[in-house]
Amino acid sequence: VLDTETTGINPASDEIVQIYAREIINGKLGQEFHHYLKNTKSVGSAYFVHKISDEFLKEKGEDPKKILKELKEFIGDSIISGHNVIFDLNMIKENSKRYKIDIDFKNYYDTLDLSRRFLNLDSYKLSNIAKHLNFKSATHSADDDVAATIDLLIHLIKILKTGIEKRIALWNKFKNKFINISSNLNNWEKELDKKRPAEMLEFLWEESGLKQHYYQDKNFEQRDRSFQTLKTFFQGRDDASLPIKTSLHNLIHFSGLVKNIDFLGLEQGKIPIVTIHQVKGLEFDYVFLLGLNEGNFPLFRSDNIEEEKRLFYVALTRAKQQVFLSYSNFNRRFDRDYPASKSQLLNLIDQKFIEEL
Repeated sequence: VLDTETTGINPASDEIVQIYAREIINGKLGQEFHHYLKNTKSVGSAYFVHKISDEFLKEKGEDPKKILKELKEFIGDSIISGHNVIFDLNMIKENSKRYKIDIDFKNYYDTLDLSRRFLNLDSYKLSNIAKHLNFKSATHSADDDVAATIDLLIHLIKILKTGIEKRIALWNKFKNKFINISSNLNNWEKELDKKRPAEMLEFLWEESGLKQHYYQDKNFEQRDRSFQTLKTFFQGRDDASLPIKTSLHNLIHFSGLVKNIDFLGLEQGKIPIVTIHQVKGLEFDYVFLLGLNEGNFPLFRSDNIEEEKRLFYVALTRAKQQVFLSYSNFNRRFDRDYPASKSQLLNLIDQKFIEEL
């Protein structure tokens, strides 16, 4: 089970600053691997997430090339698990490439995916799951997050074991129907490392038989236009600086917001109005944050200011060029103006990064 802390969310340009991994052998704790890595890119505002400073890394950080080589040896052919582990694996792969280290993860399981299948919760953030199940608290320190993930993994395995006989019986009954699908999925997955998202979309449209299936539909022209629209969207927003799978993940996540915003409106000059939660993992050239007043952000009823800080960090780091922050001096209620205070979160930003308009 592993976790990383980083300078940001872009595997192509950001750096790993902490790695923690722990062996689990037959349900028991084994060896651990814990290192801080020297950085050439400042942690910046990521400090407010993991509390690891540039000064600390300058003193305690180790040579990234050496640590990544040791990590490769430590992992070997082991199965990897983690919470949203795809992010960590992409970070490790891209950081390793810079030092000409070839590291591959053949088998891995994501506790985030498993949690969504087997736990009925409002939020599947590790901290929320840990609180709900009374596990060790996840703190955005890699070692604490791994400890919480281990507890979660063991909990999920117990759930999986309870229905294993029924699943085996179900599989034996219907396996012939699924073997062909499973084989196709495995073959298509191999193409993910070769084709950029738009090309992969076209490949699946043809190879899956979906195009041929819809061709029999009286609404085929409309369906084909929808496909071409999605393909154009993928072509326009594919970030070539990102690994293929990371960019594809971002595009799928973004297009999934179609219920809330018309993502094509971005190409037409329209401005999407969304919540911070909706845009996690996405980036925009310019971001406007409104209503940064005490009581609004952070919420007056929030009892977790650290979580509000992390959410603020997410909002700030969505902007690739500029972020505009706005607050009001007065709030109007019951036809009267009342004095309003700016959010305490604004005080966390160094004044040298702020230009008042």
